[in-house]
Amino acid sequence: LALVDELEDAGCEVVGPFGRGSAALDAACNTPPDAAIIDLVLQDGSGEDLALFLADRGIPFVIYTSWPPCAALSAAFHGTPWLTAPCSLSDVLAALGHVVHAPGPVA
Repeated sequence: LALVDELEDAGCEVVGPFGRGSAALDAACNTPPDAAIIDLVLQDGSGEDLALFLADRGIPFVIYTSWPPCAALSAAFHGTPWLTAPCSLSDVLAALGHVVHAPGPVA
């Protein structure tokens, strides 16, 4: 939750965090975010389904997880900034800035 506080202090409007992918999907359906930060370790499975959902809708996202980058994961992650937690707020903000200002869909 420290990351949430840091993001809010930096001026971001945060919805979440969501420990379950199903809850994040519901929230994204009801109010599509400008961008998302996804942890791949969720209570109800991997964040891969959430990433695919966001990618299909052109919603940019950043991976923020304790897992190291893995080429075996879905193509939904191709070209997506991958931050290994913990990392600095400046790294998170830079990654978000990159995906939000990237031309076209991010996945």
